[in-house]
Amino acid sequence: MYELPVLINTWKALHSFVTGVSSFGREKRELVERALKAIHIAANQTTIYLVAIQKGAKQNKKEESRLSSLWVEAGASLHSLNSDLSRRCIIKSEFWANPEEWSQKEINDARINLETMKSDATTALQKQKKGAG
Repeated sequence: MYELPVLINTWKALHSFVTGVSSFGREKRELVERALKAIHIAANQTTIYLVAIQKGAKQNKKEESRLSSLWVEAGASLHSLNSDLSRRCIIKSEFWANPEEWSQKEINDARINLETMKSDATTALQKQKKGAG
């Protein structure tokens, strides 16, 4: 028969483990939610800027710099969740630092087209979120 102190210590260790796993799931969900928010903010702000350009607004270096920063933030938020998307966000930020230097082929080859980025991010992060639950 087990002694009571051994059983209590075993129960405490098991409780600590379960609590830690539960906490990890919550933390991962929070990371995923922050990453989703960051990439959607970057994508939506990019869309707003591109629509304004299509409607005749002039190119705005200050806004492009801001977009570059938003994509860096999105990339950083994805770093521990999805290295491919994180890398592509950083490349997207490089694009916005100097968009005139990029051809459509380079954009396509880097897989940083806005719609592709939004779709890939949503799909990948929803899978992460389900895995954290």
